[in-house]
Amino acid sequence: MAAFFIQPIAFGSWLPRIPDVQHRLDLSSAELATALLGMPLGILLILPFASKALIRLGSKCIMAIGFVLMLLSMPLAVWSVNHLMLLTTLAFVGATTTLVLLALNVEASATEKSNGILILGKCHGFGSFGLMLGSLIGTSLAAFSIPAALAVTSVAIALFPVAMMNIYTLPIADVPSVPYLKTNKPIQRIPDKRLLGIALFAFGIAMTEGAMADWSAVYLREIFDARGGAAGIGFTLFAAMVTVGRFIGDYLKANCGAVPTTRICGATALLGIIITLTASTISVAYIGFMLLGFGVSVGYPFAISAAANLPEQPASSNVATLTFIALLGFLTGPPLIGFIADITNIRVGLMVLVPVLTLTLFLTRELEEKPTVPNVA
Repeated sequence: MAAFFIQPIAFGSWLPRIPDVQHRLDLSSAELATALLGMPLGILLILPFASKALIRLGSKCIMAIGFVLMLLSMPLAVWSVNHLMLLTTLAFVGATTTLVLLALNVEASATEKSNGILILGKCHGFGSFGLMLGSLIGTSLAAFSIPAALAVTSVAIALFPVAMMNIYTLPIADVPSVPYLKTNKPIQRIPDKRLLGIALFAFGIAMTEGAMADWSAVYLREIFDARGGAAGIGFTLFAAMVTVGRFIGDYLKANCGAVPTTRICGATALLGIIITLTASTISVAYIGFMLLGFGVSVGYPFAISAAANLPEQPASSNVATLTFIALLGFLTGPPLIGFIADITNIRVGLMVLVPVLTLTLFLTRELEEKPTVPNVA
């Protein structure tokens, strides 16, 4: 849970500063969108090897490598001097973040299986809390007019010893010992129908989270002329409600079931995006961000758990496939929104999320699991 918490803080501190970097490099919405494509490019390059590397080297080694490179590449992205450097460094951010997240999700799922407890929701809750804290730190430093490059670099430097100490103390063997990480059966390259349904559900949830991460501050600046901390607080509120939802998600899953819980949350997310896009004041938009955050909160951890418990294929393969498709949603959705916003405006660009969230509501039925882990940690 501590590792989940630490992982997104540096990235969160960068999110409120995206408008500043866009302004400093004089990028249009379309140019910023192409730069943001660097992160999915990094995912495409690393994921074909990530699952095999995890099995060969073990979770602790992969986490250590991923954390070091991630904390190095994040400041480099903010120090970018042109469009190409921003795209390239964000590709490194995407690749290294993928390594860390894959190792964390596989280990958390293995812990659920081996100990008979539900923890994935809380783990992702701590991750959301870390993202919210990073966003709040970035917003606060922006309010004090601290330059973006200095702010993000300082956060990364401060996190480095904390992350290394956390990895050193994790109770994980250097070589995975959990039997379900491996299998003698060949790994399917094309997901089966059930895994594809779960992955498409996660794609929609992750696309919404990515859109809020990359465009919420820009949306508030362009529509309501919000500046500094006022522009960044929208995502902070969104992340706060994601955190709340994930902390109570395991309890709701144990008592209500995964499908009913995600259906209620999916309807809440749809209501939230509609309120956000039709808001006439920034206060109403903040309420929309909060409802949207709670609505998407449980989706990704529930999808990870459902994928890891599918039969036939090893959990590492299923989670890698799900992570790949979900992160594509997280990172390709925002550029798409940017291209639409460049042609029309940011409000129209974010309307893409309405049909996406409608689809995820339909796909909630794919998350049904056998009750193999009834206890809540």
